[in-house]
Amino acid sequence: MARLVISIDFGTTFSGVAAAFTPHRVSVVQQWPATSNYNSDSVKVPSAIRYTKLGVRHVPTSWGFQVPGDSGDYDDDEQGEGTSVRWFKLLLPTDEEVPVHLRQSDHLQKARDSLVLLGKDEVTVVADFLRPLWEHALLQVAALLSQLRVETAPFHVVITVPAIYKDDACERMRKAVVKAGILEDREAGKMTVLFVSELEAAASHTLLDILKPDNLLKDIISYVITQVEPVVQFQEYVEGTGGLYGGHNVDQAFRAHMRERFKTCPTRFRAKDIRTMLNDNWEHGIKRRYYGPDFLPTVTVAGHDFHLNERQVEGFFTTVFEGISNLLKGQIESINIKRQNDKGPDHVILSVGFGRCKRLHNHLLKLKPGINIIQPSRTGPQEAVCRGAALTGALNLSTAGLPENQRPKVVGRIARRSYGVVAYELYDPKIHSHKDRVFHNTEQDYVFYFKFDPVVRGEKGDDSYAPEDDGPLDLPFQVEEALYASDCPNPPSMLDLKGGKMDQIGALRISTKVPIPDLPKERNEVDGEKVPVYAYYWCIEVTGDSIVAYNLRGEKIGEFVIETEPAR
Repeated sequence: MARLVISIDFGTTFSGVAAAFTPHRVSVVQQWPATSNYNSDSVKVPSAIRYTKLGVRHVPTSWGFQVPGDSGDYDDDEQGEGTSVRWFKLLLPTDEEVPVHLRQSDHLQKARDSLVLLGKDEVTVVADFLRPLWEHALLQVAALLSQLRVETAPFHVVITVPAIYKDDACERMRKAVVKAGILEDREAGKMTVLFVSELEAAASHTLLDILKPDNLLKDIISYVITQVEPVVQFQEYVEGTGGLYGGHNVDQAFRAHMRERFKTCPTRFRAKDIRTMLNDNWEHGIKRRYYGPDFLPTVTVAGHDFHLNERQVEGFFTTVFEGISNLLKGQIESINIKRQNDKGPDHVILSVGFGRCKRLHNHLLKLKPGINIIQPSRTGPQEAVCRGAALTGALNLSTAGLPENQRPKVVGRIARRSYGVVAYELYDPKIHSHKDRVFHNTEQDYVFYFKFDPVVRGEKGDDSYAPEDDGPLDLPFQVEEALYASDCPNPPSMLDLKGGKMDQIGALRISTKVPIPDLPKERNEVDGEKVPVYAYYWCIEVTGDSIVAYNLRGEKIGEFVIETEPAR
């Protein structure tokens, strides 16, 4: 029976859901519970949740568009007792992983303070938001694709995560998904899950769903087309960068401006009137229609008109445009270094979120002559990530049995970190330092430990990795194999946990398919003792965001366990 692919694009400010049985028909959820007629029909819903105190506990009572102040945070307290939380997605990474310019932002600090007030951790809050999102999405998907088909189909869930997320942030996201009940098995069949990066999902949507193969040229931002026929395949070209530049920045600038304007008005406006203005005049008016200096809008609040001039409107967008331009300049520089010329990419595709802004398109046209700035119009940029994630999942399932060159997909990614395991070789005084030698009990000799990096930051990694030197490893059975990671461009060759250049992120826990006493025995060459031997190999499955171990028959015998600190 065909699996139903359901994708969840959990965003910092807005989230979306899409579903598909086949790659040819991806449906996006566009109906959400709301207090406004405008917002009920939208491809995305605010990533917001509101808690109300019930006895000694704070319980979630509303989410998304139902949360007061979904278009602005004016006088939120007038809506009665309760605490609204937004921007909680940025609490999943550690502070060190959050871009420097965001660590002390008002939005992030407010989210932290809210969690302290509520006595909840970030995993719980994310789960509390994802739970009603998932439950509502299932009802809408059933209406779109037939309730009977949805009820009888096994699910394949695709979750998008930022490309800059490290292992512990991904693990917290996974815990939140589990806690929300999304991965609970159903009578229709076992649930499967796939994590993909947001950028990759957007690229899949743009390259595989919008553009025709005969229109594709070579480089597109940080992706390069490696194959056009029989299907499109592409790979990351340079390591991506990220920043928080989008509609929320523009919203914040507009709200700050209007607060100052209200101070000069003798009328004290009700919070309800201000929210109506933000929704009608701003969110569904000025913000979407702004195209350039000739656009001089008027804002109306409870019958009072506020006129905006060219300098004021342009100022709302300046920070966002400059931030996006700087990110794009960095990508262009990285591409030029790799290509050894100054041509830059052939195309820049504004594929997600704020990419629909016409003024941004016009602004980027001035960035570098010769680059084609594409603003797809067939489907909205807002739905690019959730639609692309569903497309990726459906393509993976529908082409699973085909040869690799007939599967439309990302065939290579740039590693954001270096991953390694510790190995050893017999100590040789000619090449090893005397102080680094360690006595090995099994070898009954001195050895030199080193770190072997199958994945190196900045290099292209394939979908999977398995040791190649000696084939499958024939080792005495061991419970786990430690995995280390480093953010350094040139990771150290020796294990160095004290110097801050690497850290142990977890272990590959292995269990045999048969009891250990029943394993074959081999004689230890050192002391002649017979020990149980178990042959296995491990690989890094980048697409699935997982590391697994297999025995020689291809049976899964172990999974990677992230060592992440308790939710804070």
